[in-house]
Amino acid sequence: MLSVHNLTYRYQQAEMVFEFDARQGEIIAVLGPSGAGKSTLLSLLAGMIPAVSGSVVVNSEDITDKPAHLRPLTMLFQEHNLFPHLSVTDNIALGIAPDLSLSPAQKTAITAAASRVGLEGYLDRLPGQLSGGQRQRVALARSLVRERPLLLLDEPFSALDPAFVKTCSGWLRRLRMKGKPRYLW
Repeated sequence: MLSVHNLTYRYQQAEMVFEFDARQGEIIAVLGPSGAGKSTLLSLLAGMIPAVSGSVVVNSEDITDKPAHLRPLTMLFQEHNLFPHLSVTDNIALGIAPDLSLSPAQKTAITAAASRVGLEGYLDRLPGQLSGGQRQRVALARSLVRERPLLLLDEPFSALDPAFVKTCSGWLRRLRMKGKPRYLW
């Protein structure tokens, strides 16, 4: 369960307050015009920006004051946030091993995630050698290998072609049905 209570953020003269609960397995879409606070909400939940007040509770654990890297969630940004000097494999690996020292099982998981998003032939390439949609697929694969209970997606399919968006949406629904992460996008 994800519970957000009176989560407050101030930007210049504006104040945003978020309040909602989500049960395990739910997919929640946050809709609104540009500048409404959708990405701000996800950044608050992920711990990327601090809230003025309020709380974020995941499975009865208050994570409001936890640093971003210790929160039980994964954030897929609208911009892919890949490291240009690292290969596709290494960019995906950062999701589970920031020091890039991988166990055989982790290497298998990375290859499987790359294959799942259609990048099996691109593992040695650098981000600059990929299209925008392929870079977004690398970021999606990195998010999938983390296996955290909560996955926050900020316009995850914006650079992907319509056929692949349909494929990705199907994956997310199947993961949800298997009791895998909840998704907020």
